[in-house]
Amino acid sequence: MQWLTPSWGYNAARLRRSVRIIGAGHFETAIEEGLKATQIQATYSLGYTNVAFGYMYSNHLSEAEALMRKAAEAKVDAIELSLVRYFLAFLKNDEASMEQETTQRKSKSQAQGWFEHQEALTSAYHGRLKAAARLSNSAVTLAQQAGLREHASQFAGARAVWCVLYGVGDEGRSSAAAAKPLYRSRDADYGPALTFAFLRDSSQAHQIQAEF
Repeated sequence: MQWLTPSWGYNAARLRRSVRIIGAGHFETAIEEGLKATQIQATYSLGYTNVAFGYMYSNHLSEAEALMRKAAEAKVDAIELSLVRYFLAFLKNDEASMEQETTQRKSKSQAQGWFEHQEALTSAYHGRLKAAARLSNSAVTLAQQAGLREHASQFAGARAVWCVLYGVGDEGRSSAAAAKPLYRSRDADYGPALTFAFLRDSSQAHQIQAEF
């Protein structure tokens, strides 16, 4: 078990640093830290995930694809890697690979709403708002059932944003209002705050900011 190996604690600390760095937009440094983690432990799935997102955020898709092949060769698989593969296919407009990934991961119930959320975002991007709403509802429900209130709030907040962008202001407002009581944090508050800003409801947006 990787959490019992001597290097696990060191790698976990390195990964936490990588996550903080990537959140601040320092992608090259985050990639470097993550790659060191995978060199120490070739089966360290979170290391691959963080490096892959660093590559994608910096528009290095071929490097992200090569990393996914390396993970597959090391027989590493995790929920997060499925999210990476799907995201890569989306960025390449590869609908066949997206569909294949969706089919292969249907039995992985431990994703706790992330798969449904990712597919909801894709449906919303293509203007399939009914399908997006259905998938988003499933994502929120699964996250709540798993006790992941922050994730549920993030999923609902994302739906609020795309509703407003498509001109469905009332639904966007109701989704933002539903997201707020689920959980309060920087990431959870982002969707509702952005929604109210788009709606030109500065009082609600400022209230979220003041409360946080």
